[in-house]
Amino acid sequence: DSGPVGITDGFALADMQREATFFNEDKTRRESKFPMSLIHGAMNIRLETSKASVEADRRQILNDISGSEDLFAEPPSQHEAYDALNGRLAGRFAAAGWRNAVDANEDMASFAQHLQASHLTSLSLCYDGCRDGGLCMDHLTKALPSETLEHLDLDFCQCKEISDESLAALSMSLPAGLKSLCLNINKWDPEGSDVSDTGLSVLAESLPLGLAKLTLYCSGCKLSDVACTSLASRIRNLKLGRLHLDVEDTKVTDKGVVALVEALPDSLNHLDLCLNKTGVSQQFVESLAARAGVMQSLECLEVEVIGTNISDGDNLKVLREGLQHCKEVSVLAGDDDSSDDSSDDSNTEVESIEP
Repeated sequence: DSGPVGITDGFALADMQREATFFNEDKTRRESKFPMSLIHGAMNIRLETSKASVEADRRQILNDISGSEDLFAEPPSQHEAYDALNGRLAGRFAAAGWRNAVDANEDMASFAQHLQASHLTSLSLCYDGCRDGGLCMDHLTKALPSETLEHLDLDFCQCKEISDESLAALSMSLPAGLKSLCLNINKWDPEGSDVSDTGLSVLAESLPLGLAKLTLYCSGCKLSDVACTSLASRIRNLKLGRLHLDVEDTKVTDKGVVALVEALPDSLNHLDLCLNKTGVSQQFVESLAARAGVMQSLECLEVEVIGTNISDGDNLKVLREGLQHCKEVSVLAGDDDSSDDSSDDSNTEVESIEP
């Protein structure tokens, strides 16, 4: 007996007991036993035929929805406002039950129809560990509410079958009005990732011009400097406020990351780069110090360069000295000691440098 289970619009407290990167995964696990029959029923709720424990309440609610002046009159039996609200409600339940439907091999046509017509402005879906991420992406890209969607968070971490074709499909479906995009395609298993420079370059070229927040987790993907330079070409034209890029354990080197750093927009106030186990060196540090040093809007900088040629505090001195205007700076460097005793102090951490 698993006890009571509910689905939530957003994260419940129980989903936020670990680090933020696990919120989606823990939410998905918690909601996995929610009955599909209830989700199907919820997607077909019609407010105009629903009942209330007090009849007067029903009349007042429907009259308020329809904009009637007399809240106590008999409400209209049909109204465009009912249809709009029914659509939004069905869309929210379609989004909430999407992952459960995928795992249950449900026909996704009705879910896609409800989601596309939902007028949702924010959508967060977790496919972590899904058997066929490519098929999931195909279903999703045909269902995005493109006219209204502003915030999109997709977690395909450790998904099989996520490929360059998957990112191309997503690229063609990104809403023009999107303001924030978070995409997790981390892949660490021995089979490796099917995402290469080609896929990320196509995605980069398609990023909407109004994007203000971009988060890309691409650890373990088959990326090189080509992906970074493609991303650099696009973000120089964006007014990003926040950028988080994780390319840990890829073939990225100074060439690509320096190009990215030089393209950082002046509007940026939060920069987070995870470059662990890549080919970056002191050249990257000096480039970042020079660019970030003149970005007066930059308030927070987080950098991880563990397992690179940047291995000690002296190498990072130029970075610390050039960022006195930042309110918060955190740098992790040192050897890749993930298999060593956790008490090893080979990592250098610099944080909370006051202006």
